[in-house]
Amino acid sequence: MARAHFPRVIQQRVFTTEECKKIIDCQSTPVKSDGMGINYPIDIVDECSNNDWITNKVKDTLHKTNKRHYGFKDLKLFRKGIGKKTYEVGDSYRYHTDDISEIRLTSIIFLNDDFVGGKLRVFAAKEIVINPTIGLMVSFPSWYFHQADVIESGERKVLVILAEGPKFEFFE
Repeated sequence: MARAHFPRVIQQRVFTTEECKKIIDCQSTPVKSDGMGINYPIDIVDECSNNDWITNKVKDTLHKTNKRHYGFKDLKLFRKGIGKKTYEVGDSYRYHTDDISEIRLTSIIFLNDDFVGGKLRVFAAKEIVINPTIGLMVSFPSWYFHQADVIESGERKVLVILAEGPKFEFFE
């Protein structure tokens, strides 16, 4: 009997511990809720020369990951930019999907691991539990349900990267 093929959840180390410390302190702008359901509050990494190395590495990694594993057409960073999110004690983000009308890939990069709780869970035909590891990028199709477990102590710091592509056309 043939097994169903599901796009994979890809895990790869992208940044070093030192680079993650620099990202935590990088220039960013706080954004308040726009009512679109995004996990606010969140900062957006500023588009400036000091942050080009972050954006370039993220774009390059997304491009290679998409080409090798997913094959989405004309994939690019979401127009709102790269998010930088801090979860504090008691924070979580329950199972959800991202807006598939625009978003094709969701990626999370862990910037620290000195907290308790905060595991990433992705449901891809079965639940995959990812333990936070500094510099680890986890990528998956945006329609996969995913969540961040409750933070029990410390703070969980991550980059949230959404990649968009042309709208899906279901009917001719």
